[in-house]
Amino acid sequence: VPVMEYLDEHRGYDGAVIFTDGQAPMPRLPKNRRTRVVWLFNREETFRRMHGPLRPIGRAAFLKEAPA
Repeated sequence: VPVMEYLDEHRGYDGAVIFTDGQAPMPRLPKNRRTRVVWLFNREETFRRMHGPLRPIGRAAFLKEAPA
């Protein structure tokens, strides 16, 4: 995943928020463990499927759609 490569090459960041649909392949664990990562999913179903496997890389949340 290009984001993990970027974090490895630019270690000065203390955090990153990755907004995703969760359809990309599972990223590798970054070498840079200093930068904290939050995975922000656009759907609850994808969050529920991915938050466990992503735990070694960072925290996860989803955006709940506002009632109309």
